[in-house]
Amino acid sequence: MKEQHTLLIMDYLEGRWDDQKEAQLQQLLASGEISQEELADWQMLYQESRQLPTPAPSGKLRENFYTMLGSWDQSPSLSWWQRILQPFNTSIRVSQLVTAALLLFIGIAVGFWLSPTQRYESQIGQLSSEVQQMREAMVLTLLEQPSAMQRLKAVSISTDLSSSTEKIHHALLRNLNEDPQVNVRLAALEALLPYAHDSLVRQGLVQSIAQQNDPLMQIALAQIMVELQEKQAVDPLLDLLKKENLNQDAQQTIEQSLEILI
Repeated sequence: MKEQHTLLIMDYLEGRWDDQKEAQLQQLLASGEISQEELADWQMLYQESRQLPTPAPSGKLRENFYTMLGSWDQSPSLSWWQRILQPFNTSIRVSQLVTAALLLFIGIAVGFWLSPTQRYESQIGQLSSEVQQMREAMVLTLLEQPSAMQRLKAVSISTDLSSSTEKIHHALLRNLNEDPQVNVRLAALEALLPYAHDSLVRQGLVQSIAQQNDPLMQIALAQIMVELQEKQAVDPLLDLLKKENLNQDAQQTIEQSLEILI
């Protein structure tokens, strides 16, 4: 399905609707560019995304990072930290998990009773691929939404994809650098870590250092560069130290990271 069609369907599901969009959707349905089955699938997936709670973000940003954050002085001067992470206490809904499982179960049952083994395996593979593509489209669409919770939902869905495409990596890197909410940036960073072996992602993480003004992001990236033993991060980290009004905790972490990397 084309991306603009996905955006139209998302507007339809979210209630952002008018006569012009209604006419456009009806025309696409009549021409077969969007099938009734696809629309029904999106409606079902959207309903699941609104009903199914998902786990809070995991601890993949490494134990020492969170230990360090937990030891920070919780004085009024640092109360912004509590405000920044407040959205993490809200459940993020992961769309499509139950839907995908249900579709796979139906495919297995039909294939088992009606098809030979080879055809059954082919059907399951095709079904899994279609579910994967729909979930990727959902991620890319939600990452563009104005709601921070929707963007967090998109990042959470991306971590459950069986494989991640370059398009997903580019989108997560964009949110890592440009998202106005630091909690979304942290979530995007966490989602990208499993793919740090990929040259695109690794280089994107290094380049992101210069884009970050929030001390939490500076600390997280400095520690991650140490874990990755990424020597290319030395110059960007040195440049961070030259910034005026650099947070004291960020400065200390960056200096410690440089001692290891140099």
